[in-house]
Amino acid sequence: MLSASTYGDARMPTNTITIPTHELLTVDIPNACRMLGIGRTKLHEMMASGQVRAIRIAGRTLIDVASMRALVGAAEPWKPAGAVAALAAARLGTREIPNSAAGFPPPPHPWRSRG
Repeated sequence: MLSASTYGDARMPTNTITIPTHELLTVDIPNACRMLGIGRTKLHEMMASGQVRAIRIAGRTLIDVASMRALVGAAEPWKPAGAVAALAAARLGTREIPNSAAGFPPPPHPWRSRG
């Protein structure tokens, strides 16, 4: 849950109420960053590209929670790639190595010279 003041501005010294996150329509930039797990710069990039909808109310920039939910819902699931995929394949006993990992040379031996 996020706290919001009665007038919607956390800087005003008013009584604080608690609103469940699922009921919020908008959040400020620091809370949007916390909710998405990203930094301010990345959030501003997403706002500029239209991935996340931002509005201005009373001089404050607010992020539409529904657009954040849509962004997370449309994201593709994480898949291991490169060396991580090769390690996963080795642990599972398969010999398939993804193309991204196949292009890497083997690491040098620490005790041999690089002559």
